[in-house]
Amino acid sequence: MAKRSFVRYATKTNVDPQKVYIENKAVDSIIEELTERGSRRLLVVCDNAVRKLRPFEKMVDKLLSEHYRVFIYCQTGNTLVAGDIEGAAKICHEYNCDTIIAVGGMSEIDCAKLVGAMVNNPDSTLQQMSGVNKIKNDIPTVICICTENSVAATTSSAEFYIPDKHQWVNVYSPFLTPHIVVYDAEFSSRGALEISMISAVEALSIAIESYIHPLSLSFPEYRASSKIAITSAIKNLEKLASNPTDAIVRNQIGVMSFYAGLSSRKSGLGYSHMIEHALISKYGVAHGTGFATVLPLVLSAQMSDYQEDFAELARAAHFCSASLDTASAAQVFVDNIRRILEKLKLPKMACSIARDDVASIVNEVERMAKNYSFKNPLDSRMLTHTILMLSQM
Repeated sequence: MAKRSFVRYATKTNVDPQKVYIENKAVDSIIEELTERGSRRLLVVCDNAVRKLRPFEKMVDKLLSEHYRVFIYCQTGNTLVAGDIEGAAKICHEYNCDTIIAVGGMSEIDCAKLVGAMVNNPDSTLQQMSGVNKIKNDIPTVICICTENSVAATTSSAEFYIPDKHQWVNVYSPFLTPHIVVYDAEFSSRGALEISMISAVEALSIAIESYIHPLSLSFPEYRASSKIAITSAIKNLEKLASNPTDAIVRNQIGVMSFYAGLSSRKSGLGYSHMIEHALISKYGVAHGTGFATVLPLVLSAQMSDYQEDFAELARAAHFCSASLDTASAAQVFVDNIRRILEKLKLPKMACSIARDDVASIVNEVERMAKNYSFKNPLDSRMLTHTILMLSQM
């Protein structure tokens, strides 16, 4: 994927509006949507933990009572791999499913998107869809019921991992935007708190890096979405940690991730995401677990280039007075993000970075960064310093 192709795609591509439901017992609304769209045969993508939840069982029972055919595919792991997409697509094709329902987080939602792309684009392989605007035909109806705080429900992209090649594949297409998004506390409040917190921190990282991306200046509505997500995360993350069963806070955090996903449509991946991907490829780190550690380091490395942006965010979050000078306000923002993330007490990444691996990790991050239009890319020296700091934590 060339940098120019992503910039051209981001600046010229429009995405169709989505329907969003934020309510309890949202299954009734889903059935209304299915009736309106003429859906009859449903592929449900989830993981084994979600499949055991009582709200999931009730949803399936309700769909069956309304005479829908329901076929369920359970993913094999936490990280989406090509085999899962192909396995779910085989079921979708075999049973002629017309609608795909993802119940879960980023992995399940991205799986549903790419299954839809494979079913409606049978002449293209997953690899041929990688990059920008390679999908020719729109996907069937995709409904996302979010059990965590992933941004995937609102992005026009998807990603998956090829383990034997240690390679991440990103796919960008306006066709990958889900049609319907559901935030139902019956589902989100049953999810593991740790997963909910990790995905919320990832959404915060994406929102901040979308806000400072140069393309955001050309799309003020997307930049506004970034700011909404950032201020909401700052307000609610600690509340979620202290009171994980609060349905209102759960939904507020879910909506925060919705706005974070919107904001990323014009920016692609930021450095914290790319470093996380490089660590997964190198050490098999669990997806999402690195953001709480990586984000503050990346923000510190970018301080000199984005002081004004960080200062503006500090004032929007009421971390400081409007009269505080730019340099001090920017530092206050980064310090407070670090403080909030430390208070969440999320688990550390389960890897030990070897000094001999630092150069190859830096090279991988720089390779990924070439795909995106960074006004002030981190140079090799600063990236090396950041990875070395990470290795000492």
